[in-house]
Amino acid sequence: MDLKEAMDQRISLRAYDQKPIEQEKLSQLQEAINVANAQMAKVAPDHPAILTIEGPHLEDGTSVHMKNKSIVGPIYHYIAGYCEDAIARELIGYYGEKIVLLATQLGIGSCWIAETMDWKTLARDEYNGLKLGIIISIGYAPEKIPLKQEGIRTAIRLRTKKPAQIMTANGAPTEPKQMPEWFNRGIDAVLACPTAINRLPVVFDLTDGVVSASMPDQRHFVQDYDLGISKLHFELAADLKGTWELGQPGRFIVSE
Repeated sequence: MDLKEAMDQRISLRAYDQKPIEQEKLSQLQEAINVANAQMAKVAPDHPAILTIEGPHLEDGTSVHMKNKSIVGPIYHYIAGYCEDAIARELIGYYGEKIVLLATQLGIGSCWIAETMDWKTLARDEYNGLKLGIIISIGYAPEKIPLKQEGIRTAIRLRTKKPAQIMTANGAPTEPKQMPEWFNRGIDAVLACPTAINRLPVVFDLTDGVVSASMPDQRHFVQDYDLGISKLHFELAADLKGTWELGQPGRFIVSE
């Protein structure tokens, strides 16, 4: 499974099986996290951001509990994102989603969680002086997804935006038929993105051949994670080679 297939197959998993993740796969995820942490420190040294994997530490053998049964089944491991400003949150979104896609390739499900975890049950809420901002639950799906979780998934899908709602050309509204095929591939991948609070706030613009991403109607600071996640999905699906400017509007700078 390549990364594009992983983007297509990834779902926000809200029900977990009793089966724990094998140590070999946890080691692969940890190696990828080590690389991500080094890259984040290199591209934005003034905006520290750190990812970790947290494992079982509670009496019941799990790693975290949910407040309102928004996720069911045992969560044995989660990925934690530590950061304290908008740029750092964007980095956690971008590089955290790389880990999510690797997990998908390994057959492991995941879900970005910004608000519904029981903070008292977390392994820690600070790391190297940085506050915990978000977690990503990881684990295997049960053979049968509980009815309530299917209902949540259906409700979220009904709120999915249309392509024209997240694209502009020269700063003005446009339609997919007026845009190049590679741009539409990127938009389709963004529509499949996980989001921190199940709202997709990112809009992509194409002006003079340059793509940029921004959140003109940002309503919550946790949507900074969505900006990073969306930039990664667009970049991979559109086959862009280069780097994103951090922040918004962040342009994609094509490699020479």
